[in-house]
Amino acid sequence: MIADVFAENFGSVNAARSIYLALAEIASDRQSDTFDASHAEIAHRAGLSVATVKRVLPTFRDLGLVVIKRNSINKIERPSTYTLIRGALAHHELALAQGTKNK
Repeated sequence: MIADVFAENFGSVNAARSIYLALAEIASDRQSDTFDASHAEIAHRAGLSVATVKRVLPTFRDLGLVVIKRNSINKIERPSTYTLIRGALAHHELALAQGTKNK
């Protein structure tokens, strides 16, 4: 699914795969599908820029690959909480996800 979406819409398949792998590695290291991480930490793990991570993560969220909860304390941004979703959308459901995003 990542290859299909990012090749068609963004042309950044390798970056998207690297970010997803970085998220999976962080989850594995913390032994939990739910974890806190900064954009900088994800970018470092993926070998990419923070700007690329910020551009790709909303698409992961829209596709149902990850739930993202933004955190702040006294209006100061803190690392977000990510939950990796197992068994994310099946390939044939991709059109539905894209149709919902476009509405």
